Order: sequence, then structure tokens, then C-alpha cells
Amino acid sequence: MHTASHSIFERLSSLWQNYRRRTANLLEIENLTQHEFENLAADLGIEPGDLRVLCSPGENMKNVLDFRFKQLGISRNALDFAALAEMHFRCRFCAHKRLCKYDVRQGNDSPCPFDCPNLESFRKLRAAA
Repeated sequence: MHTASHSIFERLSSLWQNYRRRTANLLEIENLTQHEFENLAADLGIEPGDLRVLCSPGENMKNVLDFRFKQLGISRNALDFAALAEMHFRCRFCAHKRLCKYDVRQGNDSPCPFDCPNLESFRKLRAAA
């Protein structure tokens, strides 16, 4: 019983730390002027609206993408920030994200759903690897 409560405490602590880290990052971005924000988006190679969505509180799909990259033998380093942000954006708003998150949690070797919005990107990256 002590182990279970210790595990719960560790999980809650981790969730709180992640929340605080994300909140600090959001506050830093929110303090940018509109011009600075647009310049940041341009430097990253994405539209300001997309950067706002990526910076907004919400699900982080990094673990799902990392899982799929590993599964397909793709190096995350093969992508520039804009391409990775675009894939994250697609993943975050995908209808199948619960299925992919389940695969990650279970360690399933299930393929991507047939209508995955990143499927074409995965195919191109795998062919280039």
C-alpha cells in the first residue's frame, strides 16, 4: 500500500511540475509584444496563429510522435522545428489521438491509423532514413 501511495504522490508531483513549467513558458510568451511574437513565429518558420495554438495549454503530443518515430526508425533530428511543429499540430487535433495515446501507454506496436494526418510525413521521413 505504501508503494501505491508513493507512486501516486510521484505522479501528482510530476504533473504539478509540468504544469508549472508550461505556465511559466506561456507567461513568458504572453509578455511578448505582437511584433516580437510575429518575429518569433517567423524565426521558427510557422504562422503566428499556429504558434499561438502550439503555445496554448492543451495536450502535448510529443510522446506520441516520439513513439511513432521510434516505431518507424525515424530520427527526430531529421526534422526542422517547423516540420516538427506542423506534425505536432496535426497530431494534437487528430480524431485518433486517443488511440495513439493508448498505443503509447500500452507499448503496442500497432501501426498508425490509415487516415493519420501525419502518415504521408512518416512515409517520406522513413524513405529518406
